[in-house]
Amino acid sequence: MKAPPCHAGAVKARRIALYSLVVSVVVASLLAIGAILGGSSIISAKILVTSIIVFAASASALGALTAWEVRGAFLVSRLGLASTIASAALAIVGVWAEIGSGTYWKTWGTLVTVALAAVYSAGIWLTRLAPRHQWLRPIALVVTAFLAAGIAGLIWDAWNGEVVVRAIAVLAILALGSGATLGACHRLNRLAPRAADVAEVCYCPRCARRLWVPAGEVRCHHCNAFFFIELRGTSEGPPPATADPR
Repeated sequence: MKAPPCHAGAVKARRIALYSLVVSVVVASLLAIGAILGGSSIISAKILVTSIIVFAASASALGALTAWEVRGAFLVSRLGLASTIASAALAIVGVWAEIGSGTYWKTWGTLVTVALAAVYSAGIWLTRLAPRHQWLRPIALVVTAFLAAGIAGLIWDAWNGEVVVRAIAVLAILALGSGATLGACHRLNRLAPRAADVAEVCYCPRCARRLWVPAGEVRCHHCNAFFFIELRGTSEGPPPATADPR
């Protein structure tokens, strides 16, 4: 069975983003070494900054593409990729054209804020949570959205003052704390002891392809099916099937 076209396209896009990330790291490292040893010039400095921008954009794009096929992350993954590409393009043009417009760089800062918030939200959607922990995800998403809105307001001078800065700092702490909590729950759900000997989902009930993932909240990376597997004790389930006497 072949992978769906959307899955194949997402895999190819992730591979391109990963290759771009590796290449940009290598190029940026070589340029930095050259600037240190041979003395930097304006052109070499611009090339170095451009490489760093490509490196950061590739890492951000890779984060967005990781959640590309997650149904809940449909909007944030695409918003993250679009804002990442747009902010990287503005940064590169601004560096080489030496643009000094405040509005230009405020627009760039807003796009960077949206990209970071969207990619962070995409990562939130990648956490595998048990039903009792599902309520944590919308809280983390809402806090992240308010944090991004607050930072964008500061960039455009929509509001200011010590109270606003403190509120944004509190939102930042809550966003990081909620993300860390989701990561801990994700890890605990993977390590939690199961009621039966088998703790792995070996195949997808929809497409029958091999998975080998922990039981719990599962998304098949072959057909994008989403389901939850809960292993219970023998006393909680239906009675065992008996053989037909005939």
